[in-house]
Amino acid sequence: MEAVVNIRNRDQVKEYVFKAGITSVLNDAKWERLFMLLNESDRFFQYRRVDLDGSTFPEDGQSFTPELAQYRGDFWAMEWLEILAFKAHIKGALLAPEIEDFTIELVELAKKAGVKFTMIERGIRVWGYVRKGADLIFV
Repeated sequence: MEAVVNIRNRDQVKEYVFKAGITSVLNDAKWERLFMLLNESDRFFQYRRVDLDGSTFPEDGQSFTPELAQYRGDFWAMEWLEILAFKAHIKGALLAPEIEDFTIELVELAKKAGVKFTMIERGIRVWGYVRKGADLIFV
């Protein structure tokens, strides 16, 4: 993946997106609407972000965090945001946890925000940009 020189610089991101033939599918207003709805929800969502240059938050690229405020801003650099919609209730050391899955509620929230997203296991991936050749089916 060709890296953006400075993903915090909106003009450089626009130039990179144009040259790479990447398609923007969300604008700042829709990102803001999504974040507002997520903040208003009483559900325990967890998040992971990938930017156009391949950088991730959390930095390990594998884990998720419930700290939504960490993701707000610089939407022009965000390639996608994964949102997990479940909570594990531990029942004891020898018993499997009970999983409370609220993906259906998250899907309704994302539809209300008007964002482009795909399904992942127990959640969604909200797309800011789509790369050439990606074969995505948005919900």
